[in-house]
Amino acid sequence: MHTLLWIAIGATEICVMLFIVAATVLAAVIRPATASPVMTYLYACDIFSTTDGSDMHVQPEVSLEVLDDMRVVVSRKGFGRTLTDTGAVSLAVNIKGTDISIEERITPGSGDVLEEPVKAIVYLDCLRPSGRPLHIHYRSQSLSRETAMSLAIVPGIVMTRILAQ
Repeated sequence: MHTLLWIAIGATEICVMLFIVAATVLAAVIRPATASPVMTYLYACDIFSTTDGSDMHVQPEVSLEVLDDMRVVVSRKGFGRTLTDTGAVSLAVNIKGTDISIEERITPGSGDVLEEPVKAIVYLDCLRPSGRPLHIHYRSQSLSRETAMSLAIVPGIVMTRILAQ
């Protein structure tokens, strides 16, 4: 007593099966490969009181320049009397693929206030050429200001942005 079960497959059923196969293939293609880990690098900035009149910027700005050896110079101006001669500026650089987050931390110190123009400079050796532009988000916690830019790691490239509130 065997009963044969016949399933009638029509055009609607074939379309539904093809849709399911297409959705499965599309999901496999779109799914990102393994997620890259977040790498964090910490840097201490060198602070300079400049006497050059061309650097008399009171508006906070950040400049990134790619050197011939592929290091990136971060130059920060416009601290607005927040630093003293015992103060410090440090950067935490978080890298996840091509997304770069730079967090600036200012420790004012307890000495005499530095008069503008003051410049903080640091050399980043953690940003590598990837063939694609890096998406950089720079944020100053102390001043509640930030900016964003795209930077290709190509020697000679210079990007300057105003830090906005």
